[in-house]
Parts: sequence; structure tokens; C-alpha cells
Amino acid sequence: MLHMQPTREVTPSIPAISAEDAARLAQTAYGIEGRAELLPGECDRNFRLRSAGGDYIFKISPAEYDPQLLSLHVDALNHIARTAPHLPVPKLVQSNGQDVPRLDDGSYMRLMTWLEGIPVVKAESTSALLDRVGSFAAEVVMALQSFDHPYAGTDTAWNLTQAVSLRPDIAHIRDADRQALAQGALDALERAQPALVEIPVQFIHNDIHHHNLLVSPDDATQITGLIDFGDMMRVPRVVELAVAIAHQLYKIDNVAEAMKIMTQAFCRTCPLSPKEVQTLPALVAARLASREIMVARRLAQSGDAGSYDGTISQLGWGALRRLMLQDLDRLPARLVEARA
Repeated sequence: MLHMQPTREVTPSIPAISAEDAARLAQTAYGIEGRAELLPGECDRNFRLRSAGGDYIFKISPAEYDPQLLSLHVDALNHIARTAPHLPVPKLVQSNGQDVPRLDDGSYMRLMTWLEGIPVVKAESTSALLDRVGSFAAEVVMALQSFDHPYAGTDTAWNLTQAVSLRPDIAHIRDADRQALAQGALDALERAQPALVEIPVQFIHNDIHHHNLLVSPDDATQITGLIDFGDMMRVPRVVELAVAIAHQLYKIDNVAEAMKIMTQAFCRTCPLSPKEVQTLPALVAARLASREIMVARRLAQSGDAGSYDGTISQLGWGALRRLMLQDLDRLPARLVEARA
């Protein structure tokens, strides 16, 4: 997602570049000859560049793109490449020593390695997969633990710690039961606010979700890629786990057990304090709710949900309903026990 003003999504003009033009640009700027295929993109013009030497993702971003945010993404990817080269994240390809060359109209170009795999949402949900996603989220947190940047990236609607600011937009949800679910989730987050200001913060990916996490089609416990660093920010590190859990609950009936498995796996690599773990149920509920609140707002304002998949929304509401049926006052204690 492109961030250009606090807590609101903005859709700038996407550069009107054809696949043929993209292929020519890639050859001129990077010396790579290949065939470009247009990919979906909310704010960027995205292409898969197929070449004899391998495939790449070629992104062309509008001139309005926030340069601080762009710098944050680039610096984070380069940091991971240096400190945790084993992690399957895109690697930037330079053009004449530049990570982000610009076109004459001010648009930004980025070329990155292509990562194979299928979105994790297409894989069967198993305990082994939950365990692996939990441990992988911890690996990402550890890789970014020493990363710093002057831009915190928190002035967006995807700052989960500030999701209570979405409360007025609950009115856009047409179903009364779903409105109540969203209100309950934000109520829980509001109760967790005192703890959230007292726990460790750092930069995180902030979007380990159903489409951004790639796995092997032959073995879903083999994670092959983590893409889209567009929502990364400096927030409590436990948010990384909360986001990962939220999107794994889509196809899980026993949400409490799934949260327990993922918390245990995360804590094996990145131990969390009891206070951090106690915030998890509220954060997970808020993540599930905030996505659907923003979808409802988009539908109300433009009649179009954009890139948000309606099928995923059905799964999201189901997961939130199952979670809110739990005793959110007792669930934190169960998770604290699980972390040991």
C-alpha cells in the first residue's frame, strides 16, 4: 500500500506503461533482456520480467510516492540481505549503482528478484504450517531487530496500535452483527492500550498475510518467499506475530489452539514477555476487524473494494466471529503459559 497521508488510503495515478515499454526500460536501465507481463497493483505498475537468467519483479511507482517510505523499504531489504541472507525476501538489483533509478517524469523504478511459490492461503492449514509461520515471523523480527530508519512509517491506516481511529468507519458496515464484531474488537484493543505503550518496539514487516507469504506447492512448511514490504513500520514487535496469526485463522476452527501453536513457535526464536503475549488476542481481533472496516469504507465511498478479495472478507469475518466467541480475558493467560 502507498502511504501519503495519515490513516487514509490514497490511490495516485499509476504510471501508464505497457509491458513492451517495461521490457525496454528494463533492458536500458538494468541490461536485462526479457519479456514483461503485467501484474496486479494498487499503486504501482508491476511486471514479471522473464529472462534467460531468471525472473524478476519490476515495479514502476508514481512520482508522488513518498520518498521517505521508499527509502524505508529499500534500506530494510538491503539490511536483511546483509544480516539474514537466508531469509527468502526479494533482493534489489541496482542500475548504475542506484537502488531506485528515476524516469524523466519522476517515476521510480525498482527491480527485484522473483520468488517462486504459492500464496499460503492456498495451502492446507495444518499444525505444522502454523508452527512454521509462527517461527518464520520470529525470524523476520530478529532480522529487523537491529534495523533503524528516521521514518517510522506509522502514519497509516495499517498501524494496528492505532486501529481504534477506524471506529467511525464501522458505520459503513451494513450488517449489524458484523458491526458489533468490529466494535468488540476495537473495544478489546482499547483495553490493551496501556500495555502496548510499555512493550518493546522495533521495525517489522507488518503484513505477513495470506498473499504475501509464499510456500512450496509440494510442502507448505517450506516457506519460499515474503513479499511486499510496503506496510512496514516501527511498532511493538508482537504486532508481527499478531498479523501472522490473524491471517492464519481464516480456515481454522479452533482459533485458541492455533494461536497457542503459533505463539509457542514464535517464542522459540524470539521470546516474548508475558505483557507482550497478553496483548495478542486484542491485536489479532483488531487486525481482522480493521481490514474489513477498510473494505466497507471503500465500498461505501467508491462502490469498489479495489484489490481486496471478497472471498477473503468472508473468511475474515468468520475468523473474527470465532475469535470473539472466546473469553478474551482468559485467552491471554493461556497464551502466556504456551510461551514457556
